[in-house]
Amino acid sequence: MKNTYFISSDKNKVYQSLLALLTPRGVKKQEKCLIFGETLVQEFLKNSKHKALQLIHTENQFLNIEALSQDLDLICLERDLFQALDEFGIACPILVVEAPKVKPWAQDSGAHLEVFLPLGDPGNLGTALRSCNAFGVTSVVLTEEACHPYHHKVTRAASGTNFSLQITRGPSVKKLDDVDLLWALDKNGESISEFDRPESMRLLVGEEGGLPEKLKAGRLSIPISNEVESLNAATSLSIALYEFNRVGLK
Repeated sequence: MKNTYFISSDKNKVYQSLLALLTPRGVKKQEKCLIFGETLVQEFLKNSKHKALQLIHTENQFLNIEALSQDLDLICLERDLFQALDEFGIACPILVVEAPKVKPWAQDSGAHLEVFLPLGDPGNLGTALRSCNAFGVTSVVLTEEACHPYHHKVTRAASGTNFSLQITRGPSVKKLDDVDLLWALDKNGESISEFDRPESMRLLVGEEGGLPEKLKAGRLSIPISNEVESLNAATSLSIALYEFNRVGLK
């Protein structure tokens, strides 16, 4: 441990900065983020290459030896203050870590498969990132519309796998016309089961509102029942990546 603090006032500047990390804007401004959940916190402390800064807890909470051995600040919050910070109601210590920098996307990234995500919902984005990790995608491009990839709700849905991916920030989904080798998941596209996947491609997943009609991209569809209008974006991505892995390059 470096230093230990006890905070009992919600006017405390350190506490105010912690509350700000509950918002994507706060994560971006401070370049720090929150990790919730006993298992995820322990795994991060043991295995992550990203720097842990502070461990937040309240009175009478168990602190494991792994946490106590780390070179980080220990901050004890009065119980009501901790509960206000603990959005998930997990009642376990919360870790503050450095948020990796999200660099601008470069079209010559060299990746054989890049996934473009415009997902603004943190849960959807986290689930999509977890699928990318599960199916071997290493390069993910977030459009301007996407949520911050290290917001705590993204991290929870991704089960921490967002820290293992190469994530960059690209242009708006409305400005992707100049992107080469771009294919988009669209219910009116070519069936993905009949798609002859090229060696290099980029895959765009849309939000519930759909993709811009004039977007210059190939279209791929996932056949579903006529009784269902569409699939959740993260679900669609998982199916597409599974199909790519199952079939491989022809």
